[in-house]
Amino acid sequence: MNKEKIILVGMPGSGKSTLGKAVAEVLQLSFFDLDQVIEEEAGRSIPEIFEELGEEEFRMLERRALSKMLNTPHGYVLATGGGAPCFFDNMEEINAAGLSIFLDPPLEQILIRLSHSQNRPMFAGLDSEARLAKLRMIYGQRQPFYRRAHFRLNNIAVVSDILALVDKREGDDE
Repeated sequence: MNKEKIILVGMPGSGKSTLGKAVAEVLQLSFFDLDQVIEEEAGRSIPEIFEELGEEEFRMLERRALSKMLNTPHGYVLATGGGAPCFFDNMEEINAAGLSIFLDPPLEQILIRLSHSQNRPMFAGLDSEARLAKLRMIYGQRQPFYRRAHFRLNNIAVVSDILALVDKREGDDE
């Protein structure tokens, strides 16, 4: 495992990109958002990929982009898409490649974040109540994959928590 690779997993809207950028800055590492990598490689947005190609093709594009990122030799902080750990053997590859952290804020907190985003195809056209119901369903399906991460944080407002986990992990390997 490369201690210089930090891979954040969790639900859509859990703060992976926001927190990932902050952690990368503090650790002086590059930051990558897997969805942005996919969009660059596909030449279209995630909602366009879902609409034009369907979820199955999106998952294949996601798998290729994730594999490419995990196999790069340099360190970074990577925010995965919410579903990335749940398909193929992605979570096992994530854990083998670096330090994985499951960001697990309360679903109500995620719901607030999602209400400010127009770029979430799974939640398009849903009201607050339907979004929360869908979040609960998806969380139930994905949690077994997320829980395989090396660490779990349910208070993601504190960047120092992640930095402390990185320090702890480095101390364990000495």
